[in-house]
Amino acid sequence: MNFKAVVLDLDGVIYRGNTVIPGSAEAVADLQQAGKKVRFLTNNATKTSEEYSEKLSHMDINAEPSHILTSGIATAMYIRKTLGLQLAYVVGSGSLRSEMTKEGVRLTDWDSAEVVVTSLDPEFTYQKLFSAMKAVRRGCPLVATNMDPVVPDENGFVPGAGSITSAVEVASGATATYIGKPSSLILQIAETTWGLDRASTCIVGDRLDTDMVAGNSFGWRPILVLSGSTGPSDLLVGLPDSSKPSATYQNLREFVSTELEARQVDKRKVTR
Repeated sequence: MNFKAVVLDLDGVIYRGNTVIPGSAEAVADLQQAGKKVRFLTNNATKTSEEYSEKLSHMDINAEPSHILTSGIATAMYIRKTLGLQLAYVVGSGSLRSEMTKEGVRLTDWDSAEVVVTSLDPEFTYQKLFSAMKAVRRGCPLVATNMDPVVPDENGFVPGAGSITSAVEVASGATATYIGKPSSLILQIAETTWGLDRASTCIVGDRLDTDMVAGNSFGWRPILVLSGSTGPSDLLVGLPDSSKPSATYQNLREFVSTELEARQVDKRKVTR
C-alpha cells in the first residue's frame, strides 16, 4: 500500500441498508492494524456521526464519531464559515437538523430563513416542497447536502437527496450548491479536519459519478467497488476520464486483501 490514508464511503461499501457487506468489518480492521488512517465520508446525512459510529459498532467496525464526516456536517460548516449565514429552513431528517444545530446553524421556518437546505427526507411532503420553493423565490440560496439520486439498501434502491433537491430546483427555478461528493467542498473539509496528505490518500466508493469524480478532481486515488450502485455492466460503456477509477474490485474485502498481499510481496523483494 503506497497510501497512508483510506477514506471509505458507507452505503454500498460497508453496508447496504442495515446489512453489512460480507468481509467489510475484517477489511477495515486489517487496514487499521496495518497502520493506515481510516476515515469514513458519506453523502448520506440521515444520521449523525454518533449514530453512524453506533451503527458501525454493531457491525463490529471501530469508528470514532470524529472519524466520520457526513454531508450534513459539511453543509452546516459551509453555511456558517463560507456563507456566513445562520438561519436555515431545512428539508431533511431529524439527525440532519441535530447536526446543523451542533454546528451553530439555527433552524427556522421558510419566511425568516436566510438559506434553504435540502437533503434526503423520509417524511418529505408537498408542503415542505412548497415552503422551500417560497423561501428560495424570496431570495434564499439553495444548498443541498448531496446530489445522489438514489441510495442503495437491502432491496435495491430508495430515492436520495438529489431527487428531493431536483424537485425544489424545478419549483423555484434555482440551482443548488451541492456540498457532498463529487464536490471538492466536502473533500477539502475532510482533508483539513483529518490532516490528510492529498498525494497519499485514496477514496473507496461505489459510485462513478460521485466517489470516482471526487477522487479524480481532488487528487485522491479513486478506488471503485462493485458492491453498491455500480455494476460490471456500467463499466462496459466508455467512461469519461473524470469518472474512471484507478482500480476496480468486487468489494472492500478484495481491495484490502489485494493491497496487503502486494505490500507483503514488495517487502519480500526488499529483504532479498
